[in-house]
Amino acid sequence: HAILSSEQISPMEAPVVPEQTLLKGPIVQLAVSSNNLERIDGHFGSCLRFLIYQVSAQGFQLVDVRPVIENLSGDARTSYLIDLISDCQLLATLSIGGPAAARVSRADILPLKQLTPQAARSILERLQTVMDCPPRWLAKLLEKQEAEACLL
Repeated sequence: HAILSSEQISPMEAPVVPEQTLLKGPIVQLAVSSNNLERIDGHFGSCLRFLIYQVSAQGFQLVDVRPVIENLSGDARTSYLIDLISDCQLLATLSIGGPAAARVSRADILPLKQLTPQAARSILERLQTVMDCPPRWLAKLLEKQEAEACLL
């Protein structure tokens, strides 16, 4: 109780979405399961919010903060969470259970499990550096996105 009520623990705050700029080139959308500020520090099934970022070789930007409602559980909650991030191709999360990871993958969202809590900037910078010459898994996501855009 002393740790949780300590004044040294910052309140669980959501970041503010800044004014948007137009990113050029292939863009991937990344959801981050977060509890506090711009950090990957939430479990997929119990995080307070999803931070939605757009990433290209040119840069990255926070485009949305999506709060998670807490009154659902089980399969209904997993379905709700997947619907909440359905416009994303990637999910950065601190942890995710096997059945939930399988459902996220079937929804064409690639989960990227992180080993430790960290600033979202760390994965965003790594992702940005490979956007010009993407690894095979990312190239497939970008090709699929381009094919879907051609159908519209």
